[in-house]
Amino acid sequence: MFRSIAPLKRMNLSARLYHSTPAFNMSSLPADWKIIETSPGGVELDFVNKVTGESTWYTPEGMSATDILAIPDAKKYWSKAEEVEVYIKEKADEKKKNGGKDVKDA
Repeated sequence: MFRSIAPLKRMNLSARLYHSTPAFNMSSLPADWKIIETSPGGVELDFVNKVTGESTWYTPEGMSATDILAIPDAKKYWSKAEEVEVYIKEKADEKKKNGGKDVKDA
């Protein structure tokens, strides 16, 4: 009796099978971000994406004030979108002053 031996082919289980959200949108989900105090009293804040590992000294690219307020624990630092808009502007000015250097450049 002959037994047919067929090579087993493993399916490629890429990340896209597990995520319904396209990768280019993942970093913009407020729930994926966390705010880390890098100085006492929350004077200096870093934003870190728990999914992609992306981090920034400024504010996440492309996020609006309402998106930032939707980040867990953001209400600890700001209560209104207007306050976040002021913070975004301050951080944009700081980024410009620093020549655009960020965590990844350090």
